Amino acid sequence: MMDSRTQLNVSPHLFIVSCLVMSACGGQSEPEGSAPVGCMDPPSGQCFTADWRVSGTAMSAQLVSSDPMEPIKGRNSWTVELKTLSGEPLEGCALHIAPYMPDHGHGSNEVDSVEPSPGSYELSGFELTMPGYWELRIDATCPDIEPDAFSFDLWLES
Repeated sequence: MMDSRTQLNVSPHLFIVSCLVMSACGGQSEPEGSAPVGCMDPPSGQCFTADWRVSGTAMSAQLVSSDPMEPIKGRNSWTVELKTLSGEPLEGCALHIAPYMPDHGHGSNEVDSVEPSPGSYELSGFELTMPGYWELRIDATCPDIEPDAFSFDLWLES
């Protein structure tokens, strides 16, 4: 059994440790004045650019328009131009986009393309459901060329 002096000596130590633990768990998640994580310094993927181009083994896709202007949490629609690696437009293709978060092991809704004009493909209404690293995986099947796959990998900020 402890006497009252021992209890008084232990209590200040517990109080100090408790204060340190609580102060470490609260407050801001990053020091004031530090650069935000995302397109300033993405941990994975790339920063969004208006003319973003990615390539597979037989073809390339270039982003030509997006709605909204930059990817957001929610519904997004993109128009991409599809070309051979030598720069010839690819017509009559079928594109399928499957947004996927490898860090979380889940995806989102998958969308098939519409070709409003030769070589231009709309990918309308794909959802990015949360901030983080996304792979916008696209499978492309075109006449007279091997099927191909490529991905727009990006870091979506909150």
